[in-house]
Amino acid sequence: MTSPRSGSKRSVTALYPEQQRAEEQKEQYRKKQQRGLKRRLIVFGTLMAVLGIVAISILISQYTMIQAKDSEIAELEKEYAELSTEEKQLLQDIENYNDLDYIGEVARTEYYFTKPGETIYKVPPGSSD
Repeated sequence: MTSPRSGSKRSVTALYPEQQRAEEQKEQYRKKQQRGLKRRLIVFGTLMAVLGIVAISILISQYTMIQAKDSEIAELEKEYAELSTEEKQLLQDIENYNDLDYIGEVARTEYYFTKPGETIYKVPPGSSD
């Protein structure tokens, strides 16, 4: 008779086939869970990538819109400054046209009106006398 400790190899028979079957089922369940986890991670990662791309595109479009509005504001401020200057000039013109002396001077220089007894002499523009 050979002792179990001797050098001969024997085939091992399963003493508890139900336990071995349960272990195999646990291993299959674990592999199934890992596949499900991988699938969920892939779907979640894809969803996050899509949301990230959408967020970046929205930020870029808003940035370009802000740049356009800033340039529009600069143009409007320049136009406002020009209109403000023009308004000051027009207010000065209104004040001048309420002055009778100014109106008389404009009438004499531009329309050659004269006061009674006054004579107008036209001098050539090049002479200094």
